Amino acid sequence: MLKNFVWAIMDFLTILSCGDNTATCLGMMPVSMLSEALEGSPLSSVSVGPAGLWSLAAATARKQVAMSIKERRSKLKVRNAWLIIERQKAEDGHDVEAIAVLTEEINRVEGQLKVLDEQEKMNHG
Repeated sequence: MLKNFVWAIMDFLTILSCGDNTATCLGMMPVSMLSEALEGSPLSSVSVGPAGLWSLAAATARKQVAMSIKERRSKLKVRNAWLIIERQKAEDGHDVEAIAVLTEEINRVEGQLKVLDEQEKMNHG
C-alpha cells in the first residue's frame, strides 16, 4: 500500500514537471530527490507482511538520513574551502585578528565534519 502511494506521488510529480527531473519547486528538485530516494530501496521490490513494512520504513529512513548527511557535508566543505581562502587573504594582509577568527571557525567546521562522519557510521551500522 505504501509502495503504491509513493509511486502515485512520483507519477503525479512527473506529470507536474512535464517529465523534467530537474524541475524545481521552492528551490528543491522533488522529482529527482524522490527518484534518488527510491533508487535501490525496498520500495522498488515486493515485500510481504508487517516485517516487510518495518524493513521498508527502516531502509527509507536510513536513505533519507544518508542524503541529509551528504547534503550537510557538501555545504560544510564549501564553507571550509571559503574560510581557508579568506584566511590566506588575511595572512597576505598580515591581519592577525582575522587569522585567529578564521582559524577558529575552520576548526569548528572541521569538528562538524567529524561529527557527520560519526553520524554516517551510526546510520550504516
